[in-house]
Amino acid sequence: VARGGVTIIPSFAVGRTQLVLFYIRELKEKGLIPDIPVIVDSPMASDATQVYLENPQCYDKESLKLANHGHGPFNPTKLYFTKGVQDSKKLNSITDPMILISASGMVTGGRVQHHLYHKISSPLNTVLFVGYQARGTKGAWIKSGAETVRLFKEEIPIRAEIAEVSGLSA
Repeated sequence: VARGGVTIIPSFAVGRTQLVLFYIRELKEKGLIPDIPVIVDSPMASDATQVYLENPQCYDKESLKLANHGHGPFNPTKLYFTKGVQDSKKLNSITDPMILISASGMVTGGRVQHHLYHKISSPLNTVLFVGYQARGTKGAWIKSGAETVRLFKEEIPIRAEIAEVSGLSA
């Protein structure tokens, strides 16, 4: 986020995405990260987030306290959800700072591969891992310090900053 580019967060759709949204909301409210757009680009993660928002009876004490004071625990400012494939594709042409949360968490499939294909070669961007990367997955390969990653039968140079937040993995 501090580099001024796009921060891509490969994330599992259920549970992890909502936890990441919770922390992004908290970081924004405390002024620790800029108030840039946060886009969730995963149909399953979008649906799961809606289920979380509609069921406050399942919240822990901290989330329930936030909800009771009018703060959505999973609603950072400038939060957007993609509606379909065309909206997802449009994200690849955006170079303005944003946080892009997309499935799959280990980069084994899903829309995140398309975003990495378009963004991982720019040193302005960041790939932030928030979960375990099993050996043999593209996520583990990227995290290992590899210089390229194979996406859609092409070797793409890795020039983006690769970072990790530990402690979020189950």
